[in-house]
Amino acid sequence: MQFCAIQPLLSNRYPTKYIYYISERSGESVLITDGATSVDLSQTVIIPNSYAGDDLQLFISFMNAEETQLSNSIYIGSGTAS
Repeated sequence: MQFCAIQPLLSNRYPTKYIYYISERSGESVLITDGATSVDLSQTVIIPNSYAGDDLQLFISFMNAEETQLSNSIYIGSGTAS
């Protein structure tokens, strides 16, 4: 699954992205902390095979370079893992 970054929104204040997804079937959630920076225009998220066919709810957050401020989560949509 690939998602567009919200690069112009917080690019200078919050350069690192965090992706968070929740499986509707299992209720499990996963936080990806090694996200791309906001100068990247997209990020490919590898979803484990155990989630294949699950409907996922996806969120994104941004962390500043000093790792002292984290934005609120922003809902970026849903998708089916494949």
